[in-house]
Amino acid sequence: MIAIDPEFSEIVGEECMRHVGFEEDMRSEGLVFDPYFDRLLLTDGNCPTQRQLDSIISFPTPWSDETFSVFRSPSSHANGQLIVGSYLLTAETTGRRIAYAPLHDPTNVQTLVDSYRGFPLNSPNDLVAHPDGSIWFTDPEYGCAQFPQANCPALPNFVYRFDPRTGEMHVVADDFDRPNGLAFSPDYTKMYIVDSGAIHCSPVTIDPKRPHHIRVFDVVNNRTLIGGDVLVVVESPDNKWGIPDGIKVDTMGRLYVGAGDGVQVFAPDGRLLGKFYTGTQVSNLSFGGWNNNYLFIGNMDHVWMIPLNDTRGAYYPSMDQPFHPTPTPTPAPAASHPTATSASPSTRRRDQPTLYI
Repeated sequence: MIAIDPEFSEIVGEECMRHVGFEEDMRSEGLVFDPYFDRLLLTDGNCPTQRQLDSIISFPTPWSDETFSVFRSPSSHANGQLIVGSYLLTAETTGRRIAYAPLHDPTNVQTLVDSYRGFPLNSPNDLVAHPDGSIWFTDPEYGCAQFPQANCPALPNFVYRFDPRTGEMHVVADDFDRPNGLAFSPDYTKMYIVDSGAIHCSPVTIDPKRPHHIRVFDVVNNRTLIGGDVLVVVESPDNKWGIPDGIKVDTMGRLYVGAGDGVQVFAPDGRLLGKFYTGTQVSNLSFGGWNNNYLFIGNMDHVWMIPLNDTRGAYYPSMDQPFHPTPTPTPAPAASHPTATSASPSTRRRDQPTLYI
């Protein structure tokens, strides 16, 4: 752990980082803590490896009597995950959809949404829930290069809001290179979205001139986003291939970002407070535990757990959360193929919300 600002000491507890699990050649992603069954769920296989893994894994927590097990396989190379009510929602790379299944019946998988304006999604990456029941998610084209398919990408690299109750779906951000992790502020008035465009696939290239930053938006009427200023440029000096990826927020509004050298922690104003140092890429992370005061870290083929001080994650699953899926979304009006804006997000501030219906 590396403290850069005195505020970092408010976060870190007295106990050290604990090792939760290891699986050779794993590429841990989509970490989410399941409080109902006292387990950590993560995805394994959203990137090609020698073992060609494709599963959702259940890891035992240190206080649990469970053993390592496969929660669901295959998983359509699932990436980000989210628990809403009693359902597990997954962003499927090769399924090209947001899917859902009951936590007690993981193989009963249904499609929540898989297209926009009649075009298939690219490869959904990460997702979050709003208290009004809507699901917001990123859809970069990474999976199109990692696992080539016909007509992929079919859409620009958009960020979407989807309402499961009505099937309504619209674009909330259209000017990203590669939108990745996203998170709401604790009061849901702001949204933070990672752009990891510094890394492209097929072939894999990295260009520090491309985006490797976090942008902040204002949430308007719980439906649209305005703004989009760059809040933080994420650097990983020890790992030139490192990029910002997953992002979570605590109850104080601090940002926890998976990066090339571990988890970097930022104040809401963008100040770097400290790092949970791993030396290699952290793709995803999750708060969890009985009081939501543990930080779980997916560090390639390792999973770590950090007890925190008086710090808690801002989001915690509850059976009271609304989730009323409509398996077949309401068709959108006929329209031409959507196109992304050409304006640069680093120089442009959007003062009017993007809204493609």
